[in-house]
Amino acid sequence: MSRLVGRRTGSAWAIAVSVLAACAKSERVAEGPLSLDTTPQEVPFLLPVASAPRRDLCFEFANPRESHGASWIHVQLVRTDGGHEDFVPTAIDRRGETRLCFCSISENAATAGTPTPTAATYRAAVLWSEKPVRLRQIRWWSGAR
Repeated sequence: MSRLVGRRTGSAWAIAVSVLAACAKSERVAEGPLSLDTTPQEVPFLLPVASAPRRDLCFEFANPRESHGASWIHVQLVRTDGGHEDFVPTAIDRRGETRLCFCSISENAATAGTPTPTAATYRAAVLWSEKPVRLRQIRWWSGAR
């Protein structure tokens, strides 16, 4: 039984390290200040970003502790072809008082590799929040961990 617990702890540690590494490699896709409320607003990205099986959309908040209300943020990604996709996080990762990441892993991520030429490319995000929040910047990471 202790071996099983050790394996789980080791796996959790490996996941945490890979999440932190992804955060360090994330790229800034939008600059603030951005004020979000219940009115959806399209936020253009500085450059288009590619999708992959695993992706993080990170928000840096202008005010410490505002990240605690980030679960009320809703996201639709805007593809370069004009289509929209809901970004539904499979996990929410708080990285301090001012940064929070929505992490999404596709169902076939275990067997998938790096982005393919047919992977979606996004040019913007439509954002709204059930409670008002102010963002300093938005960051993106995608790949296979």
